[in-house]
Amino acid sequence: MITENVRRIVIPLLLIVTALFAAPLPALADDAKPTAVVLSGEDLKDPIEITAESHGDELFAGMLGQVSWLTGNSGRSGTPDEGKLGPKYTVVVRYGDKDRYSYDLYPLAEGGPRVFRPAEQPDGKTSAAWFFGRLNMTNALRLAGAPLPDTTDVMTGGIGGGERINAQEPVDPTGDIFKGMGGLRGMLLINVGVLVLITGGLAGIAFLARRR
Repeated sequence: MITENVRRIVIPLLLIVTALFAAPLPALADDAKPTAVVLSGEDLKDPIEITAESHGDELFAGMLGQVSWLTGNSGRSGTPDEGKLGPKYTVVVRYGDKDRYSYDLYPLAEGGPRVFRPAEQPDGKTSAAWFFGRLNMTNALRLAGAPLPDTTDVMTGGIGGGERINAQEPVDPTGDIFKGMGGLRGMLLINVGVLVLITGGLAGIAFLARRR
C-alpha cells in the first residue's frame, strides 16, 4: 500500500522535473559575448581592432584572455613604481558595437607584466586595481601588432607560472563556463530527484497514517 501511494505521488513529480531540466539552455544573445578587442598605444599609429574574423580565432582568444579574467576581481598586486612600468597599451573589449571594458597593459614592466583596471569604464564604474599580467602578454601584443620583442620562449598563465605556449591550443575563456553549466544542471537534477523522492515518501506515510 505504501509503495503504491508513493509511486502515485513521486512519478508524476519526477516526470515534471525531468521535463523542465531536459529543456535546452537558451542561446546567448549576440551582445552577451565579446566580439572585438581594440588595441591602442603611443607607439601605434592607429588603434588595431582584433576580431576572430579579421585576425583568426587563436589571436582573438589570446588577446581576450589577457583581460577576461579581471572582471569583478580585486587587485592582486601593490601599486608599482610608475617609472618602471615601460610602454603602456590600452585594451578595450567590445560587445557588438559597444565598448564595455578597458584595461591598461604594461608588458615590459619591471618584475613582470602588469595590468591596471581604471575605475572609469566605458560601460560604468568599478574599483581601480592593479594586477600581475599573464607571462605571455608581450608576445600576444606583438602578434597583434605592437612593436615589442619576440618572447616565444616564455610561459603562459598569470600569477605563479603556467605552461608553454602551444599554437595548436587557443585559449577559450568561455568554454569552461559552459562545461560548468552543464555539470551544474546535472547536479541540480539529481538533487531535485532525491528531494522529490524523500518528499513523496513522507507524503505517502502521512497519507497512510491519516487513513488509519
